[in-house]
Amino acid sequence: MSVDAADLVLSSPISAQVIEHAVWVYLRFTLSYRDVEDLLAERGLDVSCETVRRWVLKFGPAFAERLRHCRPRPSGCWHLDEMVAGLPSRRCTSGALTQNT
Repeated sequence: MSVDAADLVLSSPISAQVIEHAVWVYLRFTLSYRDVEDLLAERGLDVSCETVRRWVLKFGPAFAERLRHCRPRPSGCWHLDEMVAGLPSRRCTSGALTQNT
């Protein structure tokens, strides 16, 4: 998953990999724009939270589209896993429905 070089402003001193990582960090983890700004500042990059917001708005939908294409397709085969726990006073059953991928 990489940002197209043609989509970036040519005069930008920030590389496409940095922009891609900043957008990915924002979308993957529940961080604010200021949190991403702080993470980039720790690595020596002076980027405002407004710039991160613009990057997310511009490149975020393209990242989401690429992730949707990489997601495995659901299959029709499902398995039921069951566990029985014996307690002194009662018997508990816990089940989980999982898809075999």
